[in-house]
Amino acid sequence: MAISALAATTAVSQAAMMLYNATGAGDLPAASGAAYGLDAGVHGQLIELTRAKCQQNSIPLPGGANLQGLCIWASVVAAKFMRHRAMHYTANVVRVKGAGTGDHYFVVASTGVDKVICDITCSQFGGPDFIVGTLAETRAASQTVQAMGQTLRHAYAAGAASTIFVV
Repeated sequence: MAISALAATTAVSQAAMMLYNATGAGDLPAASGAAYGLDAGVHGQLIELTRAKCQQNSIPLPGGANLQGLCIWASVVAAKFMRHRAMHYTANVVRVKGAGTGDHYFVVASTGVDKVICDITCSQFGGPDFIVGTLAETRAASQTVQAMGQTLRHAYAAGAASTIFVV
């Protein structure tokens, strides 16, 4: 079965919106000189900011350094980053799910021309720490990472085509 985009539950959507609103532009790290403003340093700061804002807002977190289960919340903070620091007009969190397997959340951003994927928790599937870029730019990194019964490339394509957003 193909990976498809789905709406989040009402409770998750409400918590995601609360986290989005609780994360101010001044809380976000400055964009790096790397493509789309994201490099290893910014990635680490976004993960730390996610954990801190979740704790402040009583949002349960997975234990340890594992990013599994953090993708929804990290994507909310990454969406705010893409909007305010990477200067994208829109930045939405999407949820995708494969057949009978877990789901995954990431950002689909746009300046009105190209859609940009921003996934800062893809390492939970054995991928790099983060993947960011257009579908063409993310092809090499995403087509070898298995997730939800297919590859992240399939997940990103489903998310980029979706009009269903969490935030």
